[in-house]
Amino acid sequence: FVGTFFLVLTVGVAVSNTDMAPVAIGLILAVQIYTFAAVSGGFVNPAVTLAVLLSGREKILPLNAALYMAAQFLGGISAGFIAFAITETSFCFDYAVMSKSFGTSFEL
Repeated sequence: FVGTFFLVLTVGVAVSNTDMAPVAIGLILAVQIYTFAAVSGGFVNPAVTLAVLLSGREKILPLNAALYMAAQFLGGISAGFIAFAITETSFCFDYAVMSKSFGTSFEL
C-alpha cells in the first residue's frame, strides 16, 4: 500500500507541476524499492506482482499475490484522489478531455 501510494502520489503531483517529473518519479521508485525490498520484494506495481506470480518460479504464493495487488490498488486509488485534491488538476493526452477538471482520469 505505502510504496504504491507514494509512487502514484509522486506521479500525480510531479507531472502537473514540474519539468523534472521523470527525475522525481525515478527517485521515488528507487527509494521505494530500496525501502520495501526486504519486506515485500519491492513490489509497488500490481502488474509486476502478477508477472512474478505467473512466471512460475514460486517467488510468491497466489494468496499473497492477491493480497499484495489488492493493497496496491487501494494505495494507487487513494493516492490518485489525494494528488487530484492537492493539484486540482489531472493529466491526460487529449486536450479536449483535459478541458474538464474533474473526471479526466476516469475517461481514459
